[in-house]
Amino acid sequence: MDSGLIHTNVIAVFVDADENIWFGTTKGLSVHTGADWFNYTGEEGLISDTINHITSDMEGNIWIATPAGIEMFSDIPGLAVLKAPGLISPENLATELVPDEVTLTWKPITGAIAYALQINMLDDFTDPWLSVSDIPGTSYLPASLANEQQYFWRVAGTRSGETGPWSEVWNFTTAKADAIPPVEAVAHAVVVYPNPAKDRIYLYGVQEKTQIRVNIYTINGQLIGTPFNFYNSGRDFRFMMDISDKSKYPTGVYIMQVAGDTFNKMIKITIL
Repeated sequence: MDSGLIHTNVIAVFVDADENIWFGTTKGLSVHTGADWFNYTGEEGLISDTINHITSDMEGNIWIATPAGIEMFSDIPGLAVLKAPGLISPENLATELVPDEVTLTWKPITGAIAYALQINMLDDFTDPWLSVSDIPGTSYLPASLANEQQYFWRVAGTRSGETGPWSEVWNFTTAKADAIPPVEAVAHAVVVYPNPAKDRIYLYGVQEKTQIRVNIYTINGQLIGTPFNFYNSGRDFRFMMDISDKSKYPTGVYIMQVAGDTFNKMIKITIL
C-alpha cells in the first residue's frame, strides 16, 4: 500500500461497483479505496507500466488493457489474480548443463509475494525430488544436482497461504562430468541403509582408491553436514552416521551426496 497516485499522467479512470477508483497511467496502475491507495508497476510484475483502458466484468473482476496485453484483478482493490509465471532459463530441453552452474529463473507476476518451486526427475510432481516455498525473488540455485540427469521443473506465485497456478513444465539435462561414469555404472557401489532410518544410517561402498566425500542436504538444497571425508584405499568401506540428534536432523527427507574421483551419487533418505 502506498500513500497516493503513482503519477499524474493519467490515461484511464474507472469507478467500480464498490466506488473504488482505478487510475491507469504511463507509470503503472493506482487504486483508491476509501483512505487507502494501492499502486502497481512493473517492479511488482505488472505486464506493462502503461495502462490504456480499465473496465470490469459481471463478476466484479477488473480488467486492464496495456500495450503488452490484458491483465485481470480480483474485485478486492489492489489484489491481482495470480497467474502462472513464465519460465526464462535454462531454456526448455537444454542439455549439457554443468550442475553447479544451473540457475532457474522466471518472470515476476503481479500480486505474488513469493514463489514456490518444484523439481523432479519425472514430469509427475506427486512426490517431487525438491519442493521449495517462499522464494523471495525470481531465481533459484538448486544444490545437489547430479551429472547426466534430466530434471523437470515448474514455478507458482504465492501470497498469504495462497498458491497460484503452476507454470508450464520445462526440463533440462545436466552434463556428464569428465572421468565420471554414468550413475548406472556405479549404482551398486554405494548403499545407504536402513532407509527410512531413525537413529542411525549405515553407508556401505565398494570403490577403487579415491577420496570420498559425503554431504547431507535438506530437501531444499541447504548443506547441513559433511559427516565423512576420507581416503579409501580400494577396499570395501562401511560407516555409521548418528542421526539421533533431532535438533540437527529433524524428521524429514534429505539428500545424501556421496562423491569420489570417479563417481558422484545422490541418495534420497528419510529420517523418522
